[in-house]
Amino acid sequence: MHQREVLENETLCFLIGYNNIMQDLNLFIIFARVVEAGSFAEAARRMDITRAAVSKAVAKLEKDLSTRLLLRSTRHLSLTETGIALSEHVARILAEAEHAEQVVKAFMLRRAGH
Repeated sequence: MHQREVLENETLCFLIGYNNIMQDLNLFIIFARVVEAGSFAEAARRMDITRAAVSKAVAKLEKDLSTRLLLRSTRHLSLTETGIALSEHVARILAEAEHAEQVVKAFMLRRAGH
């Protein structure tokens, strides 16, 4: 294989991985909202989606990551050790995204002369 072909294959693999991460970002957001709300039902209510959609998203995230993130019972929801670690990272990512949005809005206001 020539060097160009290797580079193209590596780039394609990176982009495929990147696209998977971006598609799954919503799963991470839903997981974070469940953690914040303390229940699937409350997270669903806050996001204005069905409880089933929340449950499916968390189940898909757990499947994709090959690990349990939440321990569920009929009355209680708790995080696994992995779930705790992930929720801390996701909270930082979401805080950064919200900050980035605020920066852009402030820039646009300055640009518009407000």
